[in-house]
Amino acid sequence: MSEQLLPGDSRMVLFPDDPLAAPADAAAFVAALTTRGLLGERWRDDRFLVGRRFMQEVVFVGCSPFLRVDPRDDLRFCHLQLEITEQPRFLRSADAGRPRCPECGGEMDESDSEAYRCHGCGRELAAWQCRWRPGRALHARSLLSIWTLQRGDARPTEALLAFLGEQLGGAPWKTAFLTP
Repeated sequence: MSEQLLPGDSRMVLFPDDPLAAPADAAAFVAALTTRGLLGERWRDDRFLVGRRFMQEVVFVGCSPFLRVDPRDDLRFCHLQLEITEQPRFLRSADAGRPRCPECGGEMDESDSEAYRCHGCGRELAAWQCRWRPGRALHARSLLSIWTLQRGDARPTEALLAFLGEQLGGAPWKTAFLTP
């Protein structure tokens, strides 16, 4: 199922390349991210304040980024959210554009709420099977979202991506930016 974002929900999402990859022990995964200093104090359920080494784990563009990190009820502050689901979820950004067919490269049109049909070869595919603009869609069980970051504002360090991969048995991690 495709999930739409609400206004103000811009985020950078880190996720494993393997859509089925998930930590065997979620508590141990949280502990590892906390020990590394990426995650700070647990704020609400699956949401965390930024950790003491957050600024070393995420590279920002520009000389002095302004990040609101103090908790607010409206969630309009930089914080992290770790979501681990039973089944992979498909998420796309509002600027994802029209997908392409992975077989022939033809444009895809939504034929119903769950499927897309290719203009070129006629294949019908689920949204997650289509080829989307890079970094604008994802399909995964494990999501580490950094809220309020916009595309072009920041990127994770290679060391952080490698660390996340090590935690899931070597699965490489990728980045997407989702905007409403």
